[in-house]
Amino acid sequence: MSNEPVYYEPPAAHDNHLRKLAIFLTSFFGLLFLACIAVFVTADRIVTHLPFSFEQRFVRPYEVFAGYLVDEEPSEAHEALRTYLGKLAQDLARRIDVPTDFELTVHYVDDIDTVNAFATLGGHIFVFSGLLKALPDENSLAMVLAHEIAHIKNRDPIAGLGRVVALQMLYAFVAGSYADYGGELGLLFYSREKETAADVLGITAIQGRYGHVGGAETLLRLLMDAHDSASSQTPTWTVSHPDLEDRIAHVNAYAAEQGWMIGTSTAMPKEIQRIIAGLISD
Repeated sequence: MSNEPVYYEPPAAHDNHLRKLAIFLTSFFGLLFLACIAVFVTADRIVTHLPFSFEQRFVRPYEVFAGYLVDEEPSEAHEALRTYLGKLAQDLARRIDVPTDFELTVHYVDDIDTVNAFATLGGHIFVFSGLLKALPDENSLAMVLAHEIAHIKNRDPIAGLGRVVALQMLYAFVAGSYADYGGELGLLFYSREKETAADVLGITAIQGRYGHVGGAETLLRLLMDAHDSASSQTPTWTVSHPDLEDRIAHVNAYAAEQGWMIGTSTAMPKEIQRIIAGLISD
């Protein structure tokens, strides 16, 4: 009897089974990866078909905005300011045919160091006191609001959310872990095309309200000058709304094409001017 060790020899079909398993796993994960890519590419178009009421239900409990959405007892001055912003936003929304079921809510945020305004899910618009202090007239304020209202009408916030979710899925597939790319949903970056579309609706709204487009270029120039000034804090709005020089040129070209003139800007109501002048950040 031989003392040589006896080694296990797999059946002849074993290698064939391994090859089939490898092909199956490669195909499965390859298709899954392609599916993730497809979701990422099309997510922003898919989610825009969700009813606006979905956004309203979704945003209420969302922790990112808890500090903004739950307002403390407002002072009489702050309540007057919020009422003014809300009425102005409603009028501008009517000028660009925002659907009546798109409920808009404008929130005033008492933060003098933040030069910003943004729109997010559920028709919520946040305007910071730092931006209000920087604006010279009602027309430039109207351009800010109309631009953000245009993002809501075009469903840009929820489209941005769709891209974020798809990106998280893709990262989880590749890295095997979850990464939070969401940040503050209201500060999602929009493509040049979406910003251009919002600008066009923005100047359409102020043309409808004032009979001219004065204030549009004023706003963009003001923000660009503040961005370029070494002595000024960089406005957040210029970071999340890039390419200001190109946008100024496009706004002016579009206005000229429509035959719209640049008229004299309207001052904010004196009461609102006094409130803004007295704004301080806690």
